[in-house]
Amino acid sequence: MTNNSIDNLDPIDRYFSEVLDVHTWSDHPEIKDLTNLIYDELGCAELQSRSNNQGKIKVKDMLRVLLLDLYVRWLTDPNLATGFHKHPRNYKPNSRYNALYINRKIIGVERLLEEHGYLGVLNHYNERSGTGPSFSTRIRPSQKLVEHFNKLTVELHDIDKHHNQECIILRQKYFDDEDRRNTTVDIEYHDTDFTNTIRNQLQTYNTLLTTSLH
Repeated sequence: MTNNSIDNLDPIDRYFSEVLDVHTWSDHPEIKDLTNLIYDELGCAELQSRSNNQGKIKVKDMLRVLLLDLYVRWLTDPNLATGFHKHPRNYKPNSRYNALYINRKIIGVERLLEEHGYLGVLNHYNERSGTGPSFSTRIRPSQKLVEHFNKLTVELHDIDKHHNQECIILRQKYFDDEDRRNTTVDIEYHDTDFTNTIRNQLQTYNTLLTTSLH
């Protein structure tokens, strides 16, 4: 159980942040209970589609991913912010790099967290001239959320990556129009005998490491 507050934190720093990790996952009962509590308070059920085509992930699970990401950064360094993109193009549910099928509804989940006072926020910034850097929104837990975090006994080793996360990643450099800087993009690809063989080897090795650490 932690016992921290945001009173002595530095202001949110655009440069001291990491992009939202959409594969952060835990089935720890305390995490499930916190997710259920906040899900009901926020009225997240309104975001859940009532049609037969509800997508491959529930809104509640997207909330869990977001809360876990914030909690991991809070345990790692309370000053560390999460870079959160608010454009639907950043959430491609059918991408091989999106094992949980996170979709654009996570933007609505984040908005509800903001509206209910669970987040400290530094809004996105776009250089008007178009020549300087731009930044996506940065978020951190507010004191209201930290008070929930302080009640948790969950430690970093209780939180993992989702088992379906892709481990063979192809990347290329490109210029990000939103952040106005050079970055890299993960490239979609079709599997071959080679990628399947390498993936199986990596998954076996990662399983061995996880077993050894526990």
